[in-house]
Amino acid sequence: MQKITMTCPFTGVEFEALKYADGSLIVQNPLTGKNVRVGYNRPANRYLVDTHQFKHIETVSSAKAAEMLGVSRARISAIVKDDTIPHYTVNGAHVFLVSDIINYAENRTNGRPKAG
Repeated sequence: MQKITMTCPFTGVEFEALKYADGSLIVQNPLTGKNVRVGYNRPANRYLVDTHQFKHIETVSSAKAAEMLGVSRARISAIVKDDTIPHYTVNGAHVFLVSDIINYAENRTNGRPKAG
């Protein structure tokens, strides 16, 4: 078993995986935190992912997150910089889980953040 870095062909996101001698992988889904086993079909030279791994996880862009929170895109950039809300970068764009935006909205305080 060896640790490798790969790039997702769909999103362009780099990720780490454990690769077994048979070519199969263990990867961590960055949105759910769960480990996923990805089989490998050597004759076809393809990775095989169970369809249940494609369960929909609702995400939004920075623009939509700003709209949901009633703040500017510049404020979203500051939130990203401060790691106030968990986010993921996909092809250079920030992506947020809808559940994280809702949680932030429910627990935030009014007014400008204090300079730290």
